[in-house]
Amino acid sequence: MDPLSLTASIIAVLGLAKSCCKGLEKLNKGRKAPEEVGEILGELAGFQALLEEFKEFAEPKKDLRCGHQLKELVGRGGEFINEINILIQQTWPSFHFLKLSEANRQRVTVLRNGTRLRVLKNNLRFISLDLAAALSLLNAYNSFLPA
Repeated sequence: MDPLSLTASIIAVLGLAKSCCKGLEKLNKGRKAPEEVGEILGELAGFQALLEEFKEFAEPKKDLRCGHQLKELVGRGGEFINEINILIQQTWPSFHFLKLSEANRQRVTVLRNGTRLRVLKNNLRFISLDLAAALSLLNAYNSFLPA
């Protein structure tokens, strides 16, 4: 597996996660932000930190074993983040007649999509656990290789 390809995937997903965090932080600043927003922010922050560590690990490796599986995990995490991003940026056309502020429309959108956001948050947690386990296994494997 080409480590540059994996690193490029990680960088792309990190950029997506950062943009999603900005949208969630904007929502979270409101007085009545749903608690799901804070929980998702926490999961995203953890996922970002894990990807940063993973990027540091993958960059210097010439031949990274299981790279395609790792790239698939990173890609699935990116898909979940993208879906979260889409859900939080949607504004429902049916609420335009109520003359709600943009923040209130986003808040209603998050409340309306709460179940899907919780599922995505859990999926992101599972991907994070899988990536952490993979990183641990790769570290263990590399520690047994002759120098």
